[in-house]
Amino acid sequence: MDLSPPAVKRLRTCGGLDPSLAEEWKRKPVPADALTKSLAFMQVDVDNYSAAPRACDPIQNGEVPVIRMFGVTATGNSLMCHIHGFLPYFYCPRPDQTVDCERFQTRLESALRGSQTASGSRCKQLVTSVEIVVRENLMGWTGRNTASEYFRVTVALPKFISTSRGVLERGIPVLQGDALWNCTTFETNIPYPLRFMIDNDIGGGSWVELPAGSYTSRTDSDRVSTCQIEVDVQDYRQIIGHMAEGDWMALAPLRVVSFDIECVSEHGKGFPTPDVAPVIQIAAVMQEGTEQKHKVVWTLDTCADIADATVVSFQSEKDLLSSFQQYMVLVDPDVVTGYNIINFDFPYLLDRSAHLKVHPPFEYLGRLRGVASKVKDSVFESRALGRRENKDINIEGRVQFDMLIVMQREHKLRSYSLNAVSAEFLGEQKEDVHYSIIGDLQKGTPETRKRLAVYCLKDALLPLRLMNKLVCMYNYTEMARVTGVPINYLLTRGQMIKVASQLFRKARSHGYVIPAQKSSPGGEYEGATVLDPSTGFYQNPIATLDFASLYPSIMQAHNLCYSTLVQPSVAQRENLTEGDEGDVGSAVLVLNGMRFTVRSPELLAGTYL
Repeated sequence: MDLSPPAVKRLRTCGGLDPSLAEEWKRKPVPADALTKSLAFMQVDVDNYSAAPRACDPIQNGEVPVIRMFGVTATGNSLMCHIHGFLPYFYCPRPDQTVDCERFQTRLESALRGSQTASGSRCKQLVTSVEIVVRENLMGWTGRNTASEYFRVTVALPKFISTSRGVLERGIPVLQGDALWNCTTFETNIPYPLRFMIDNDIGGGSWVELPAGSYTSRTDSDRVSTCQIEVDVQDYRQIIGHMAEGDWMALAPLRVVSFDIECVSEHGKGFPTPDVAPVIQIAAVMQEGTEQKHKVVWTLDTCADIADATVVSFQSEKDLLSSFQQYMVLVDPDVVTGYNIINFDFPYLLDRSAHLKVHPPFEYLGRLRGVASKVKDSVFESRALGRRENKDINIEGRVQFDMLIVMQREHKLRSYSLNAVSAEFLGEQKEDVHYSIIGDLQKGTPETRKRLAVYCLKDALLPLRLMNKLVCMYNYTEMARVTGVPINYLLTRGQMIKVASQLFRKARSHGYVIPAQKSSPGGEYEGATVLDPSTGFYQNPIATLDFASLYPSIMQAHNLCYSTLVQPSVAQRENLTEGDEGDVGSAVLVLNGMRFTVRSPELLAGTYL
């Protein structure tokens, strides 16, 4: 007896989505009282934009930066909030007592006005304020009680941070007699959204709460997103970022869509190219929270029914692509996954739809209305992962969780093909359909196209099963919460952004500022010494041992920290000799035999390492 679930009624359509399915697939409606009380959501993505100030904006400067945060509520509703009032800033040392805030601001403003970055800017002021603060340089021990005066410089837009850095490194006429003065800037190399998260104690993937009365809901005519809830927060200081403790450790019921495409090259030979080879099938599997909701296959030409899946058939490839785009907007996934979707599936769909001039345009895949997804070439390079050429695709508000990239980052395998990875972790493999026969299956009967559709559907299902099996969403969310960076940084950036985020947070709470180090062109670091093995045959077993977390272990064992690096000039000035012991306040270290006592054990156990 066949106990497989019944097939969902197969639909033949010339375009669009069936209304009954659309109603079934869209998100639950927003509760009637949701916008009358505090609004809590799990942050999924965060970025920023610049725009003319709104009436609610506390800063009226011609053009202002706005933090844009996407998330999901506990009831599964998608949300976007525009956060106003937070301006980018950096630090630089005060030249001397003759240079006051007003003089410095005037000279820096003048220098920025002459830069290409400021050309065409609508800002009335580029440097909005300068104030004197007392801080201590994190890099290097410079003596006892060496906190000094710094200028905290606030600028109108994030792009003026890097411009200010260049201007100050070259020098501005700020000293008496208009003599040029240049300096190293501090904290000019931190992304603006991350700066906001650090200053407001918000971790990546964490729960954010907007107290009742702190936000206003946008009208339908004023919305710029496809999210169910869209609000403005006038005062960013009213936002509450919750630590991942107690009830706030839970994950929101994230919507995850895993998809795969099938295309066939001309005559069924060679690698398909989007200007020639059509997309003949697309399969998608949607999961909400931990529950799988539905499976869908879009097919070019008719296809026999598939158990437990919806089959939507089209006579036109343009209609097929248009329907899939409408599905993405309707289902509104928080996470989009698949296998090699960043470097193949998404670019292929975008290029193919552009070639066919699909209407409505296929390229609107994100959560921002009227913002097209574009493909750019990017290069990722790190010592851990080497050099990799990838595609960079903007799909605002959605996390692109390519399981191929995840597997390459997290596991050392002989082969990273979906077949090999599935066999390794799931104990199963893809459907047995060789690429060379895809063209023949497509040209055959509804039954042969069904075989191809089952193959495509399995390729969409396996990445989702891998994600669940390896608890990837939990792991990446917790990593984002611990390190304080947005989830997408973990997939697109290296290790240093995670270290920097923790370092900036700890430095801020202890009154340190972090210098923006100039990169040394062509400089290379000498790696650890690796001894040549004594090769040969050994009758007794040889233990091959490795240190877990070797470098962090060395740092902890010797109490190494940026703040206690003793330069020779400082040692000479302070009359330090090898073996001297002393107290340097809250940060402690041993370097070149000079040992200093720890006053703050929290630093040692905390985040400097």
